[in-house]
Amino acid sequence: MRREILIQNFEMMFKARGMSPAHGRVFGVLYLNGKLTQKGLAEDTGYSVPAVSVALDELTRVGLVSKHKVPAQRSHEYSVDHDLPMVFRKFLRKVLEEHVTPFRMLLRASGEKDIYEDVKNFERYLERIVEVE
Repeated sequence: MRREILIQNFEMMFKARGMSPAHGRVFGVLYLNGKLTQKGLAEDTGYSVPAVSVALDELTRVGLVSKHKVPAQRSHEYSVDHDLPMVFRKFLRKVLEEHVTPFRMLLRASGEKDIYEDVKNFERYLERIVEVE
């Protein structure tokens, strides 16, 4: 029960970031289990191997998951290489880069000084958060 609630929260978090719930479920299962193969992830998530493969490709591309060759086998294992605070900082960095900063630039060009200052302060706040080690 508790495990499923955690995984559902990962689904919601990834969906909020513009990814599918499948990305969140795959990430959550990996985070909770450690290393798994695509087949193991398919079994644990209930998704097909091709669906898991698509999610893993994207998660690997954005640096949240790593792929490791299994010695003496033709398969790979996947793992989450970051702790949760680092994952949240990566998500916030993307929100900052893709939404907040461009929005601030539009406001500056439009002459909306009051709103511009509010967004600029929020941008600085997010920058401080994502820079914490």
